[in-house]
Amino acid sequence: MSATITARGYTVPSLTESGTLPAGVTFTDNGNGTATIKGTPAPGSGGRYPVTLTAANQLGTTGEAYVVKVDEPPAITSQHSAAATIGDRFSFLITTTGYPAPKITETGVLPAGISLGSGGLTGTPKRGTSGTYPITIAAASTAGTVTQNFTLTVS
Repeated sequence: MSATITARGYTVPSLTESGTLPAGVTFTDNGNGTATIKGTPAPGSGGRYPVTLTAANQLGTTGEAYVVKVDEPPAITSQHSAAATIGDRFSFLITTTGYPAPKITETGVLPAGISLGSGGLTGTPKRGTSGTYPITIAAASTAGTVTQNFTLTVS
């Protein structure tokens, strides 16, 4: 990412930044009334970073608030399989990373009694559902989509 900030005034104002930029991104006052925010955000640094840019010279100071937004593609970080027992309560948390937070969906057939909710797979497998259930889990946001093959074994 790279952005140039320009301030005008006589004498040429100096530029400063306060707040926290994402890891891997720096702010540099170029000494000519411009400054540069640039760099490659480090992995795992997706999010919103509020900063204030300030221009100052002998006549005064002015500042403006900005938000640096770093999108990070989603990733599914939970295991690729789980086991459930007929008649026992089952819960499997599907964990993800990325910014903005991805929405989780699944395709395939789940056993009767198990469903995908806001936190993952939950429910109680019903009688007659023993077997292996291959499904595909997807995590999607405006930063991208990722899928993971997942197997639920019911006994």
